[in-house]
Amino acid sequence: MRPTALALLAVLAAAPLAGCGDDAKWNAVKKEAGETWDALKAYGVAQRAKAETGFAEGLASLEKGWADAKAAAAAKGEVAGQALDARWKELNEKLAALKAAGADQWATARDEFVKAYEKLKQDVAPAK
Repeated sequence: MRPTALALLAVLAAAPLAGCGDDAKWNAVKKEAGETWDALKAYGVAQRAKAETGFAEGLASLEKGWADAKAAAAAKGEVAGQALDARWKELNEKLAALKAAGADQWATARDEFVKAYEKLKQDVAPAK
C-alpha cells in the first residue's frame, strides 16, 4: 500500500478521537499524524526530484548520440532530419511539462515523457 494511503488511513482511524477536545492523548495523536504527513510529503518531493534528475541524465546521455543520429538522418533526407528534430523537441517539451506538473498530474506527465524518450531512443540507437 502507498505511504500516502497509509497516512490517510491512520488519520481516519484517529478521527473518532476528535471529540476528545484538549485531551493530552488526542493532542499527541494530532501531533504524530501531522509529523507523519509532513514526512510523507518530504519523501514524495525527494522521490520526485530523484526521478526528474534521472530523466534529465537520461536525456543528456541520449544527447551524446544526437550528432550521429542527425548525420544519419541528413543522409536519408530532409524529412528524416525534420522528424528527428520534432521528436527531440517533443521530448524536451515533455521534460518541461514533467517538471512543471503538480502532484496530481505528475504520474501522467512522467508516463508521457517516458514514451517520448523511448521513441527518440529507438531513432538514435541505429545511428550509434
